[in-house]
Amino acid sequence: MDALRSLTDDALLHRLSDLVAQSRRVEWVLVAHIAEVDARRLFAREASPSMIQYCIDVLHLSEGEAYRRITAARLSRKYPVILAMLEDGRLHLCGLGLLSKHLDDANYQDVLARATHKTKREIEKLVAELAPKPDVPPIIRKRPLRKTEAISRSEIELCPDRVVPSVVASRAASQSLRAKPGQGKPLRSARRAHCSESMARVPARPPSTSLGKWEKWCSKAPEFTIAPCCERFHATRNSRLDSCLSKKHVRTFSGD
Repeated sequence: MDALRSLTDDALLHRLSDLVAQSRRVEWVLVAHIAEVDARRLFAREASPSMIQYCIDVLHLSEGEAYRRITAARLSRKYPVILAMLEDGRLHLCGLGLLSKHLDDANYQDVLARATHKTKREIEKLVAELAPKPDVPPIIRKRPLRKTEAISRSEIELCPDRVVPSVVASRAASQSLRAKPGQGKPLRSARRAHCSESMARVPARPPSTSLGKWEKWCSKAPEFTIAPCCERFHATRNSRLDSCLSKKHVRTFSGD
């Protein structure tokens, strides 16, 4: 890697081109050897049932590499010009794999000439021209019903004359509140401020007085009424005050 970093840009590109050319020369020689071994069936000497299994088990090629090279090798025995095209890079192994089923003695020269220096996608278009497939016939079928659609609409629809008026009123109120989301905020704020002011003057229950006597005294006071839960919120007077008091004036607790 250090030697490659020291190369100039032009030298690196030139060396890369030379390596690609060398790999192509090695590639077509490899394909030619595979073709000869396949023709002699020498893979049986290595206890391999087929040539592709020999390439995988003995030569340690992948399934894709073995399939493409064996396909090119068998085509090259029938059309030797393929080896020359592999050597100079006019054709690649993927393209040969696509064209293998569409070459014959009458069209191989023309098809190979049209596939020269073509990409895989372009060769796929060429194959579609050579062997066009019929259009898919139009099929009209009934769309299967979903579970929710299988239920009869008469069972899930409400009749207008059966709707309870209170339900209609609650839905209308909900829609009006959603249309004006800030409408209730001033009222709640004023109520909380009123309760906070009142709760600040609520006397704490004396320790010597039981909760029952204190609530009884509060219920007899004419100036105010207090909820039984007020004692529970005495320690935290700033939370949930609007559920504790219902009137403003509070008088001082005088005992029993």
